[in-house]
Amino acid sequence: PTASTTVSGLYGSGTEDNKTFTLVLAPPDTADGYNIVLVGCLCTNFTISADAGSDGGVYKWSATISTGRNVITNNTAVEAGDVFASNITTMAGMTPTKVYNISTPVMNSFSLTMDFPAVYGGLSSGGFASFARGSELSITAEASLKYDSTTRPLLNTFNTQTAGIASNALTLTQSSSTDGTITIPEGILTQASLDQGDMVMMNVGIKATSDGSNTVMTIDFA
Repeated sequence: PTASTTVSGLYGSGTEDNKTFTLVLAPPDTADGYNIVLVGCLCTNFTISADAGSDGGVYKWSATISTGRNVITNNTAVEAGDVFASNITTMAGMTPTKVYNISTPVMNSFSLTMDFPAVYGGLSSGGFASFARGSELSITAEASLKYDSTTRPLLNTFNTQTAGIASNALTLTQSSSTDGTITIPEGILTQASLDQGDMVMMNVGIKATSDGSNTVMTIDFA
């Protein structure tokens, strides 16, 4: 049997205060507009991407947020919150990189997507009474690489694979390791195809896996 997660999933329970978060959409001032407040939120999808041909390869992120509680649409309080600031992270800072154990391929773009659905149940005066996660946390990555002598084995690897890889499924190391280094130790190829344009590119898809002993993925912003 698996040990208890200690997560009851009950909204309003003091022990669950740090399991969800609050999102506030604040106007310039609350004299002319209301805050829109979403409490009890869970992030269900998070994507990090970068493209060498767009904005200098700056890392970008997007998130999908879900809540099971009623939205507050007439809030006028001065909401407290954290302000985050950091240096810009770009593809130019990646050194070294590994894609399915291929070292230092010429990478044109990449995207990393984490998908973890939220489910809600029961009813209360404030909305749903409980929250939980779906059955699978899916982590996938896609990369566009220059097709050359370094990357050409990937097509045959995909065509003949019978199992995943145990290390270096995806490693995007920044020059400062805590500036957004991404590591996926284990994974399996889900795509390897050639894209014929002005330059032939190798499109690669990877799904993260785990044997239970390794961390599925690490993004280091410590």
